[in-house]
Amino acid sequence: MLEGGRLLPHVSVSPSARQYLATRWPLATGRHLTIHVAELKVPCCIPFSPPEVRVGAPESPGDYTAAVDGDITIHIPKHLAAHQQALHIVLQGFGPFRSLAVEGWRPFGAADPPE
Repeated sequence: MLEGGRLLPHVSVSPSARQYLATRWPLATGRHLTIHVAELKVPCCIPFSPPEVRVGAPESPGDYTAAVDGDITIHIPKHLAAHQQALHIVLQGFGPFRSLAVEGWRPFGAADPPE
């Protein structure tokens, strides 16, 4: 996930998401974001759920690939990182209903359409 100390282009954090996080993290703590994908166990279909962004390090770091962007460590599930999708962590919502979200995720690891 790191190339020459820089975050690879398929994972990024928007400026508005950084600003939102800056108001919520004490300066003395480590800055970790985890992209979490819920494991759905259903017998009738192929289970998938859109990923969500959680503030903090994952409970099982061995299941994740870590990428560092400035002072933020982003933990990506290994199976999601292997798909090489262009993921972007953004701020969504308004006022007190703002939250972080992942843009660019596609079920089953479908590649981004060519430009």
